[in-house]
Amino acid sequence: MSWYQWYPTVLRRYAVFRGRAGRPEFWWFQLVNVLILLAGLIWVQASGSSASRAVLNLYELAVFLPSLGVEIRRLHDIDKSGWWVLLCFVPIVGTILLIVWLATAGTPGPNRFGDGAAGDPASPAPSAFQAPAWDPERSAGSHGGEGYCARCGSAITPGAGYCRNCGAPVA
Repeated sequence: MSWYQWYPTVLRRYAVFRGRAGRPEFWWFQLVNVLILLAGLIWVQASGSSASRAVLNLYELAVFLPSLGVEIRRLHDIDKSGWWVLLCFVPIVGTILLIVWLATAGTPGPNRFGDGAAGDPASPAPSAFQAPAWDPERSAGSHGGEGYCARCGSAITPGAGYCRNCGAPVA
């Protein structure tokens, strides 16, 4: 996935707190979010109106859940509970420890939170060039239409709009 696709991918999963998120998904989302906030702060300072500050506050409120969700999924990728996100309330040491954990490579292979995260080089998720082995029990048309993602090869749940592993839209 390209760098510019991670931001909308995280926004589409705005309230998903289970599963795993790789380093690219987390860090590209955070970078774009910080750039938008900096541009918003410059706009607020230049305009000086309370309406522009209100718009920036609405943006911050709108991205709160996606930010929290991707951070929890990132912690899941290193096999830590999402409750560790509360470590940010410990001054200095907690924030530093969280940043180190969020920058750490995810656990290779499946862990207690799911399969490997998409987009992370440490992840053993199938590449776009590997076709998954055909399984007649899980092929499209059986078991409620469950099939495989064309991009990463993971199983697609019936009625899903995107792949829960790589974020690719389901056709």
